[in-house]
Amino acid sequence: MPPGDPTDASAANGVSLGTGTRVTLTPEDCEAINEQCAAVKMAVPNVADRASAYAMPGVAVDGNDLAAVVAAARPAVARARSGGGPTLVECKTYRLRGHSKSDRNLYRTKEEIETWRENDAIRRLEKELLAQDRFAEAELRAIEQAAQQTIDSALEFAKASPDPEPSDLTRDVYAE
Repeated sequence: MPPGDPTDASAANGVSLGTGTRVTLTPEDCEAINEQCAAVKMAVPNVADRASAYAMPGVAVDGNDLAAVVAAARPAVARARSGGGPTLVECKTYRLRGHSKSDRNLYRTKEEIETWRENDAIRRLEKELLAQDRFAEAELRAIEQAAQQTIDSALEFAKASPDPEPSDLTRDVYAE
């Protein structure tokens, strides 16, 4: 099969250099690149540590822990509302899916993704609510079903709606 053939499984990892040259990466290449990129670190452990350079406080929290996020957000919101300025709240979490539909996630293991899936913020909160007897399993499933119905209805509405006018492209983007 010729290089770049769409039936070639490795073609999905190909990169066109715009010069007619195509570089194809194997899954092993992707893994090696991922390991090298993981070794590159910021000069500080958290993005929030950079907030002081902008004369604002910063805090990093577990973004999958609702209580931690609320505990960090409340004083940040109060500070902003009182005129004290912004706060950089870094909620550390994990993207379970690729960057796009074409991202085959070859740079992460299935085990890594599954470990993070088990720590998903919504599932984690459900476990806490059940353990505290705040909700019954059936109540949580009913909430989830209602949310899914809302999402499905919104999606159908969007699909059935006409495309916006090009002149509306920047409407509500900039203050007037």
